[in-house]
Order: sequence, then structure tokens, then C-alpha cells
Amino acid sequence: MTGHVVGKRRRKEEHRPGSLAAAASKLAAKQINIDAIYVVGMAGGKKQLAVGSADAAAARNALK
Repeated sequence: MTGHVVGKRRRKEEHRPGSLAAAASKLAAKQINIDAIYVVGMAGGKKQLAVGSADAAAARNALK
């Protein structure tokens, strides 16, 4: 995973096994549900993911 989008904010994560799980754990710790995750871009073997949540501001803060 190279990044995720919550609202219009992008954040890069390490491209390694477990990085998506780590981001999901941060959201779960704050009781934030993930409504959708989908690939919005691919380049050079890396993927850009979009994460959807009903509370985008809280999700952005949790992923800081």
C-alpha cells in the first residue's frame, strides 16, 4: 500500500506486508468504521488506496 485517501488528504505508508492492517487498526482503536476501500491508482508495482468513512475528519486524525 502506498497511500490512502480520506477526504482529500493523502498519506503515504510503507510498502510492506501489514501496512493496510496497521492503518485499519488505528481506525478501529478510535471506533471508526471503514465503509469502503478501493484502488484508485497503480504505478511501479505500488497501489494507491482510497478509504471511505462516514466521519472523514476523525479518520484523518486517527491516521496521523
